[in-house]
Amino acid sequence: MIVDPQRMECTLTNDARLIAGFGAIVSDAADRAGLAGEEQENFAAAVMEACREAFAQLKQQGLSDSALHITVAAFPGRVEAAIEYAAPAAVSGRRESACQCSVDRAAAPPPNLAQAASPQYETRDGHCRVTLFKNCGEAKARTKN
Repeated sequence: MIVDPQRMECTLTNDARLIAGFGAIVSDAADRAGLAGEEQENFAAAVMEACREAFAQLKQQGLSDSALHITVAAFPGRVEAAIEYAAPAAVSGRRESACQCSVDRAAAPPPNLAQAASPQYETRDGHCRVTLFKNCGEAKARTKN
């Protein structure tokens, strides 16, 4: 059996209509990965919330024209979304940027993000990357003939 993972990449601007539309794409990927209906909705909501937070961070730092690069991948038994954006300028006295990546990691993530498993934050080479993932109880494998 050959497993055919599904992957989608896009660049998203700060427009609520686009974020909502992107939520449908994430929900579809979660379905292909094997998540149940409510879990699909929760994962999509978490990804959309992470996008809104990223845009809020960019706006707070005066970078409101910046866009997000997003990758969504569906594997049998797992769905993953990675959101990457330009990291705002570093805060004095800190080596990390002022983006969500440098927020106290001991603090609880927002409710929607917590439902999509623990988000992972990373700042590297001037970019902040937020990765959300959810493992599924049952895998739906797709085969190529």
